[in-house]
Amino acid sequence: MKEFGEFLEKTLLVLIAYSKVSHTFDINSYDSILHYFKKDWNNIEKKYLKRKLDKSVKKLEEDGYIRILRQKNNKAQIYFTPKGLNAVRMKKVKENIKNYPEIKKGERILIFDIPEKERKLRNKFRDFLRIMGYREIQQSVFVSKRENMKDLKILINALNMNGMVKSGIWIEDDLSEL
Repeated sequence: MKEFGEFLEKTLLVLIAYSKVSHTFDINSYDSILHYFKKDWNNIEKKYLKRKLDKSVKKLEEDGYIRILRQKNNKAQIYFTPKGLNAVRMKKVKENIKNYPEIKKGERILIFDIPEKERKLRNKFRDFLRIMGYREIQQSVFVSKRENMKDLKILINALNMNGMVKSGIWIEDDLSEL
């Protein structure tokens, strides 16, 4: 999943929010969603903001995050692809990181086996684990004192890694008898 620029990310989030209120919008004017860009509006003239918004929507469509069904009278319906919805979920995961509760006893241990041919995916997963507060013990073994299983499942699903990752709670006392 590609990182967004701030304005492009905001456009995707606004379109998702707007789609819950109304199913169509005027593709030539964007007047119905411009009020979501008040901060940007102060810095950019209205006509330039509309152009920037138009470019962002086209980019989201080209990159496969949204699909636009154009209708008569310059109306359009936006459909969010799984890729677009995953991008929003991943943003939410990044925002939730500060709110993870601490595991009272032990740590979450995460073990994964991602084939070498999927190196980019593996590196992306490792980077995201570090962002989520995991520390690396070995290349495919990470631990965390934070309870973040819900967001971890979102990450695994978004990266299509089901079956490649195993997780559990490890308690140090379990090894003290050895």
